[in-house]
Amino acid sequence: MNLIHVSNKRMAKGVMRIVVVFLATVCVILMACATEDTDIQERCTPAPQAIIDKINSGLTAAGETRVVNVSMVENNNDRPWRFFGARFEGPGFDGDTGVWATASLDLNSDALIVAADTLAQEFSIWDKPGGGDGFASQFDDEIDAAQRCVNA
Repeated sequence: MNLIHVSNKRMAKGVMRIVVVFLATVCVILMACATEDTDIQERCTPAPQAIIDKINSGLTAAGETRVVNVSMVENNNDRPWRFFGARFEGPGFDGDTGVWATASLDLNSDALIVAADTLAQEFSIWDKPGGGDGFASQFDDEIDAAQRCVNA
């Protein structure tokens, strides 16, 4: 009987160690995610209404589709590009996001708006820069940040 009792105590200690390690790992992951969201939120600023109106005026999706929760992300280097992440709201969309970009916020000039990701290109009149080749990978960080701003 004593042998079974000792074996159960050892097994219980082993299970407790596993539980403690598991909970510690979960805490570390949650803290990392919270820090990451904070970093993203620091990069996000509300988009100017003129940009939101311009994006909405060029949507090609059916129905009463519009973009909402539009956030602007500045470029990380000396280039003038700004990126705008937005959630599509309308029939057939379920939290889908698109990203557009412009090199100028002065829409009274010949400011060019381009689709920075596939959904923006598919559901608006704007092409990707370079006739559809896109930005390659040079602005992946900004495009990702713009998408994450929408969902933060």
